[in-house]
Amino acid sequence: MEHSNKSLKRDCSREEERVLCDLTARIDAAWNQRDAEAFADFFEEHADFRFHTGVTLRGKNEIHNYYLGHFPKIREGEKHGSAIRQVRFIRADVAILDSEVELFRLNQNSGEKETRLKLMCTTVASKEGGRWLVCAVNLMVPQT
Repeated sequence: MEHSNKSLKRDCSREEERVLCDLTARIDAAWNQRDAEAFADFFEEHADFRFHTGVTLRGKNEIHNYYLGHFPKIREGEKHGSAIRQVRFIRADVAILDSEVELFRLNQNSGEKETRLKLMCTTVASKEGGRWLVCAVNLMVPQT
């Protein structure tokens, strides 16, 4: 009996990992569409968003308002891409995601990716009412 519970938990984790990867892809898409409302909707009400500079946004409203003003300033063609490296479940409804985040654009002539900024990202997400939401983001500059 115990063995089947472990198997069920592993299968659930793999499915939940796919859901969290999809969440990250949808966050990237909202950023790339410069949609502050859609972007902020992925965060829980009291979420924290700490940039690599140390600036911290507190709460979904502050995240929304920041990006509402910031998105129009972003260079045309610049994209946001995330690659999840690890998902760790603290509980069935709380996960820590380690990822790399990149701001880039494609060169109009060569089509090659030109990276402007590459950061490490730790995200804490919780499942509320059947939906995963971001509780905290911490961006860091990788050591070179």
